[in-house]
Amino acid sequence: MRPEAKITLFGYVAKEPKFPSTKNPEFVTFSLPVSRSWKDKYGNEQTVTDWYEIMTSQERLSNVIKNYVKKGDPIYVEGYPSLNVYISEENNQAKGNINVNVSKIVLLGQKKDEIDESDN
Repeated sequence: MRPEAKITLFGYVAKEPKFPSTKNPEFVTFSLPVSRSWKDKYGNEQTVTDWYEIMTSQERLSNVIKNYVKKGDPIYVEGYPSLNVYISEENNQAKGNINVNVSKIVLLGQKKDEIDESDN
């Protein structure tokens, strides 16, 4: 078995999916915030939200996202993470994005559809 990093996420789509590339019409991206909560040592509830940029250029997955994924939809995603670190122009501080190259999507709305890239 070869080593690999894989991530599994559940969240609600933050914005309508974007199709930023005219050179690669299959490329699609959308933001997925995922929150986690816990109680601190004083009993106060704490919440942190991590933002993930979900992306794919696989034709089959892109078509599902284009046709069925909308802002606010509950969605389950599996994929391969990568970190994009940059220096902010505003305050010269290091910032980062977690990008996920999606390999599987499960739509969790009224109509459940599952698309697994490994089915090809």
